[in-house]
Amino acid sequence: PMSYTLSGNGTVADNFTGLIWQQTDDNQTRNWQEAADYCDSYSPDGGVWRLPSVSELQSIVDAGTFSPAINAIFAGTTLAVTDIAP
Repeated sequence: PMSYTLSGNGTVADNFTGLIWQQTDDNQTRNWQEAADYCDSYSPDGGVWRLPSVSELQSIVDAGTFSPAINAIFAGTTLAVTDIAP
């Protein structure tokens, strides 16, 4: 089940997986290393960010939508994600 909460700082909390996602894409094309470097320097909430795994990316796919196939709470597709501390 998909359930998200806007955090008010440009991030979206996934209430099911416990992951925090960047809400909007910055429209920059990056290779894998550039994306990893971007995540290393991205910290809107003071947390440590990293690239998501394939299964983490799949967790935000909404098969009922297309172009992009992602929940409407996301203004764009992004690759930055962090874990919420328990």
